[in-house]
Amino acid sequence: QSFGIAAGMSLPFIFACHSVSSISLTLLNKQISAEIPYPWTIVLLQCVASLPFTLLANARIRQIKPIRLSHLPRASLLAVLFTSCLTSSLIGLRHVHVPMVVVGKNLGPFCTALLEALFLQASIQYRIFGYLLIGVLGSTLYALGDANTDFTGIVLVGSNALLVALTAVAEKYVVRTLDQAALGLSLYRSTLSVPLIGFLLAMGVEDFGAACRAIAGASNHCLLVLSVSTVFSSAAGL
Repeated sequence: QSFGIAAGMSLPFIFACHSVSSISLTLLNKQISAEIPYPWTIVLLQCVASLPFTLLANARIRQIKPIRLSHLPRASLLAVLFTSCLTSSLIGLRHVHVPMVVVGKNLGPFCTALLEALFLQASIQYRIFGYLLIGVLGSTLYALGDANTDFTGIVLVGSNALLVALTAVAEKYVVRTLDQAALGLSLYRSTLSVPLIGFLLAMGVEDFGAACRAIAGASNHCLLVLSVSTVFSSAAGL
């Protein structure tokens, strides 16, 4: 019984930590994108830097289970969605202010509930659905009244909310069907995201040389923020 109470107390704490990490990462990325407007390169650096944090955490708690080739398809799906979420958020931050991004995050639970019911056959209580709908209406009213946001920004924020919801549902499906721990899935995401982004950079999605020059010429404050963002990127990916 005491174990059940401890588990019940830890779950809200875990969700609170994830929310703090996600919001902190958004604020940090807003500052980074002002000096380094190269979202794919920023995400690449964050994914590479998160690898040692994941391995160090596993050295402490020994959670990662054996890595198998059969995990690759579903792990690749998570990597694609994870990379898309981070990159679309960075691109959106160039068009909207942080409050508008937070409004977009408020759409996440509503989108997640719909996708979970559609793909995982989860039941939705009408009372909960009503609460989520109120949040969506409030977010819509804010978006319509925000004079600093253009149509492109609204589309990007909405697309990111949908991607985040799709990622959450995909992660729930993978956790149910894949014999791997949370740290192992985080390791999969970060590791597989690196060659994915590298391929896109090689295809010319972004000028990597210009991105490197922008990083080299960035202020010390920006570089410090970039370093700190890798910690929150690792935490948000767990």
